[in-house]
Amino acid sequence: MLRLSIIFFLFSVQFGISQDISGLDIVKKSIDFHGGYERYDSIKQFNYIKEITSFNPSDEIESTKIQTIKYDRNKPLNGSLEWKVDTVQYRIVCNDSCYYYVNGLLSENYTPSSAKSNFLSSEYVLFMPFKLLDPGVKLVYQGLDTLEDGMKVYAVNAIYNTKIKTHTRDHVWTYYFNCDSFRLEGGMVDHGSRFSYIRNNSFVKKNGILFHEKRKSFRCDSLRNIERRTTEYIYRY
Repeated sequence: MLRLSIIFFLFSVQFGISQDISGLDIVKKSIDFHGGYERYDSIKQFNYIKEITSFNPSDEIESTKIQTIKYDRNKPLNGSLEWKVDTVQYRIVCNDSCYYYVNGLLSENYTPSSAKSNFLSSEYVLFMPFKLLDPGVKLVYQGLDTLEDGMKVYAVNAIYNTKIKTHTRDHVWTYYFNCDSFRLEGGMVDHGSRFSYIRNNSFVKKNGILFHEKRKSFRCDSLRNIERRTTEYIYRY
């Protein structure tokens, strides 16, 4: 019994595990690793380019689009997303309210709520793990897990509720944090009809913040068994 206790103690020390560890503890350690909340909070304007490549079930490229994204964080909802599909130019502009423009004209086919959802989603993904400290996010530690390449991670559920103004839907994300560094390695979400698993493949520092640089998204089952690649993302800062 003593030998087992010693083994568990050494394992706990190695991975920073304690019986009273919380999801919030893990997220705060991850934020420190990614540059610290104070540095993140000091960012008032941020521009970048995101390349999105989608794949069909045969793993062939279905489409590629390049978005130019700008955030003015002096106000809660302020910035723009622009991209082009064939000859059609799309633009989302937010200034307290959000609107879709197609070829320079205000579109009646896209609602302001869908424009807002797109804008907030892009900001949410970019500024992870910092956005996990947004008001109303419930963080629940799920335990240790192992990713497909053998990496040991802490699993933390982030629970969202539409009763919170900035939450666009009721859902639960599971995020995976490196056991050694607390770096955010990826996440998984239940879309209802399917599960998606996103893995952060490389990182880059900008303004003292560690951002993801390349990410891959997969369709998977509830046990995170990968079925196929769906999307690849490249971020240029």
